[in-house]
Amino acid sequence: MDEASAHDAFLAQDAGAAFARAVESAEYAVQDAKWKSALSYLDTAEAALAAWPGTVENHLLVRMYVLRGVVLRHRKEGGAEVAFRQAAAMAWNGEPDARGIDAEDQFALDAERRKLITSGSGTLMVPGSSTWWLDGVPVERREISVLAGAHRLTAVEPGKLRTFSAVVPVLPDRVVTVTPTWGPVDDAAWFLAELSVGVATLS
Repeated sequence: MDEASAHDAFLAQDAGAAFARAVESAEYAVQDAKWKSALSYLDTAEAALAAWPGTVENHLLVRMYVLRGVVLRHRKEGGAEVAFRQAAAMAWNGEPDARGIDAEDQFALDAERRKLITSGSGTLMVPGSSTWWLDGVPVERREISVLAGAHRLTAVEPGKLRTFSAVVPVLPDRVVTVTPTWGPVDDAAWFLAELSVGVATLS
């Protein structure tokens, strides 16, 4: 019971691992200049991330967008700048990982990061008592200033079964407030009561 309560019991537990594997596979494909395969792996990574409510490591999130920017730029498709900008936004506690990419890719990434910094930061507020992460980074305060962009917020609350997850757009010089919410069926006490009834009635 403790193990079941400690995890999100409503979704496949391997989605987080699948995300990490897909990003790693995209990494190898980019190093081999297999752009089509890399894009396919990145699409798989995004799908796995969308299916996973839990938190993931920040460097994997950032790297996913860096690699997408590299792939799109080499395929001469639109969207490379947006991907680089998103990587910079999610690397709000440091810098995007630029290892293994060529000088032109790094220049394009740096250019988008400079634009983002110039546009200014926004503020994200998370009221309540939940423990929360932003883009995979644990946050101990109830509010934080971050670069503008879409940010992945995850939160957990003692006694709740599910993890709250949301993609939050943060705009420059604006305050965004997100209050994590859980339904009645997310409560561990509800789960135990239902289990007790199921055992008692053999249903």
